[in-house]
Amino acid sequence: MPLRVQVIVYDGVEEQDAIGPRDVFGHAVQAGGDVETTLVRPSAPGEVT
Repeated sequence: MPLRVQVIVYDGVEEQDAIGPRDVFGHAVQAGGDVETTLVRPSAPGEVT
């Protein structure tokens, strides 16, 4: 079973604050780790501005 990581993004978030952790866990996958990373909002689905 993979490690499931959810990175919370919210209005006004800096791009590197959301993409940075996702990239780090992506490197873990490339190194053989079983990690599943998704970006999520704290409220209903929609666009983050």
